[in-house]
Amino acid sequence: MSHIFLDLETLDLRPSAVITEIAAVEFDPQSFDIGRRLDLHLSADDQVMLGRTVDPETVTWHEEQGHSIKMAEGLNLALALSKLHDWVSAVEPERVWAWGPDFDRPVLESACRRIDLEIPWPYFNTMDARTIWNLAFPTTKRPKRPHAALGDCLAGVNDLRTALSKLNLVDPCYV
Repeated sequence: MSHIFLDLETLDLRPSAVITEIAAVEFDPQSFDIGRRLDLHLSADDQVMLGRTVDPETVTWHEEQGHSIKMAEGLNLALALSKLHDWVSAVEPERVWAWGPDFDRPVLESACRRIDLEIPWPYFNTMDARTIWNLAFPTTKRPKRPHAALGDCLAGVNDLRTALSKLNLVDPCYV
């Protein structure tokens, strides 16, 4: 049995956002050992032509964090989502975790719809690590992250393990 932790980096906060990175890591829900990894970097140019959105404030925020945004470098949206779909299908996860219920999945759903592709897991398999963290540590903010999708996935798995341990829920299969 496998779980996945997923993270996106985008150039907007709306579901229509241009996606610059998609990353996912497979992990064992009992040992939290990391398995396969996916790290995709996407071109923004083709996404803008497809009507996906860029927010200047989000771009400025990325620049202030020291992230360089290369609009033309990377995979086109259709190829990246196809690679994600194939990777998730190969893993066959029981759960797909993200940091929050209202960002990564809606952005991916919007992107998939734009190219007539289904999101590669059922909606009821999506889990929210932020809520687990907030239940375990209601007065503690999550440590700062680099906002690089793969690094955020790896940190997310560790944060999930820490929060579940604090809640005495060692196995996230029962969350």
